[in-house]
Amino acid sequence: MLIKRPRWFWRSLVAAVAFFALPALSAGAKRNSCIETAMIVFDASGSMGVSHRGSLKIATARAAVTEVLPDITGVRETGLVTYAGCSRVEMRVAPALNTDQQITAALQATPARGSTPLARAVARAQQTLAERGGKGVIVLVTDGLESCSGRPCRLAQRIASITPGITVHVIGFALTPEIGRQHLRCLTEATGGVYAHADDNRELSAALRKLLGCPMLS
Repeated sequence: MLIKRPRWFWRSLVAAVAFFALPALSAGAKRNSCIETAMIVFDASGSMGVSHRGSLKIATARAAVTEVLPDITGVRETGLVTYAGCSRVEMRVAPALNTDQQITAALQATPARGSTPLARAVARAQQTLAERGGKGVIVLVTDGLESCSGRPCRLAQRIASITPGITVHVIGFALTPEIGRQHLRCLTEATGGVYAHADDNRELSAALRKLLGCPMLS
């Protein structure tokens, strides 16, 4: 007899399959607990306004972040930094519990424009975590490389040196995997994080759940 499953069952099954399809954490990667603060660094540069797989990249990224936030922010203090030009790095939402609606509203109000001050944005998130005890996780979502004279690899070494309790993860969204790994993986390797590639909403949502999540969610 065919058993009819509720819609939430199939959504959960798809999310679980996507989650376990991601590369496993390497032996040297650190696992963060739910008590540690998380900062999302969101790329709102001009290239995110380009269409990819039938939707603007920024719209796909907003939707993925919005989808996973309720589960994450209920158990982990989460904040948001965005960048949309070399001089437009902004702390949009201070880390706290249950910030999902605030972060969603901030992302919806952020248009895609400008260049990519990637290092400066990650440094802003690192500064926030340093002021809160120097422990936590930063998850950078970007579709491009540094374009504002920053030095991400040097920044990663500095983070590892002065705030060793901070882990940086990077999700290269709609970014050629080889280019992303070559230029952005240093951010993760120096801090014990993970570099993940995502090419659509499903992959991006799964990566966010894994990298923002913690043992009780995994």
